Amino acid sequence: MTTRAKINTLAVVICCLAFLNVFYQPLRIPEWLHWVFLVGIFVPLAMVFQLQRSLKKEAGATNKSTSTAADSNNSDAARQQFVLVLALPWLIGLTAPFWMPWTGTTMGPRGDLFAGIAAAIFGTLILVYARRRTIAQAKAEAANSDRRRDR
Repeated sequence: MTTRAKINTLAVVICCLAFLNVFYQPLRIPEWLHWVFLVGIFVPLAMVFQLQRSLKKEAGATNKSTSTAADSNNSDAARQQFVLVLALPWLIGLTAPFWMPWTGTTMGPRGDLFAGIAAAIFGTLILVYARRRTIAQAKAEAANSDRRRDR
């Protein structure tokens, strides 16, 4: 199994555990099992971070050189993927009045909507910050590789 496949599998496990944590009351999951799921999310999450670190090391070891046209196409695909991922917090946030009562926590339809919008804004800020940080790291790595190549 490749490193990327392991990361994707762990992401599915994390999503399933998160689903069970959010909807433990309507699914009639006991409280003690809910806490097991809650703590259990962090194990695959740590494994994902470890695998991503090893994936970056593998990519750095190969150090493939690509043309600017390939970088441009990759950038466009990454931008489209980012916009798609950016829509997820808003989709989840704007549907909060429909799914929040199922979790057992509700503040009425208006309160649920405001909580959903606040969560969507917070999620958007996190994603934009992570994207900018990733872009800055990529630029720094490119500058370092240019310096090494010039030597």
